[in-house]
Amino acid sequence: MARKFNELRDKLAQEVGEARLSANSAQVAAEYDTQQARLADVRRALNLTQVQLAQNLEMTQSQVSRIENQSDMFLSTIASYLEAMGGHLELVGVFEGGVRVPIEIGDRTTAATVA
Repeated sequence: MARKFNELRDKLAQEVGEARLSANSAQVAAEYDTQQARLADVRRALNLTQVQLAQNLEMTQSQVSRIENQSDMFLSTIASYLEAMGGHLELVGVFEGGVRVPIEIGDRTTAATVA
């Protein structure tokens, strides 16, 4: 898992700058290794506010809050949210014996619409 976090960290460093990430890197790495991240956790690790993210998504802050607190949402909503933060969604099916199969979701040439 450390390799995947390093890849995430490297990509984020390109987008927001090494200085902004260094303060949060140790904390994010520890949390990443022990549990799955919630969307709000990823946003906070990038030092983004709900208002800033709402501007990127062209929606209101209250809509961002609702997305972060939903227990069930469309994959397209998650994909749009991550893209607004400079990331992307990867879906992987995990089977017995550790077999991992990447799952394609939708047309990658068009942007997903936030539900």
